Amino acid sequence: LGIAFGTSISVASGMFHFFNHAIFKALLFIVVGTVEYRTNGVRDLNSLGGLIKKMPVAFIGGLIGICGLIGVPLTNGFVSKWMIYKTLILEGSPFLAFAALLGTWGTILYSYKLIHHMFLGQLPEKYENIKRAPFSMQLPIVILSVAIIVFGILPGIPIHVINTIGT
Repeated sequence: LGIAFGTSISVASGMFHFFNHAIFKALLFIVVGTVEYRTNGVRDLNSLGGLIKKMPVAFIGGLIGICGLIGVPLTNGFVSKWMIYKTLILEGSPFLAFAALLGTWGTILYSYKLIHHMFLGQLPEKYENIKRAPFSMQLPIVILSVAIIVFGILPGIPIHVINTIGT
């Protein structure tokens, strides 16, 4: 939406959100892949649950990734979404900003299902002896989680690079 709107600020905002989206989606794919790896290929969310006790790093990574996706303050997603909303409102398109905000509510609903069904609730007996994710999977989860928070607190780092590319 930011790129399509076409102003210099909206394009920079859209590019920043595109960059952020790549970070939190990569994180969420790694988290889901980690759960699938440790559950021997289980993809049915309804058969999972309670994995927070066995895979805390994956849970925290998933939670941070979803917070970035939703746009919770102090995450990179919040900054880029705010920049897009602000640009749309200031440029006279509050309806588009409202439509984008409605899309965020949909994101909250499907993200909740993912976190709830994998990590919260009762741990099925068949997963009592499940191991934590291997270090090779935990390290990218930690790195991407830190990036989401750092770029949410210090958005000037990636925005400076985007502005340099744009000029």
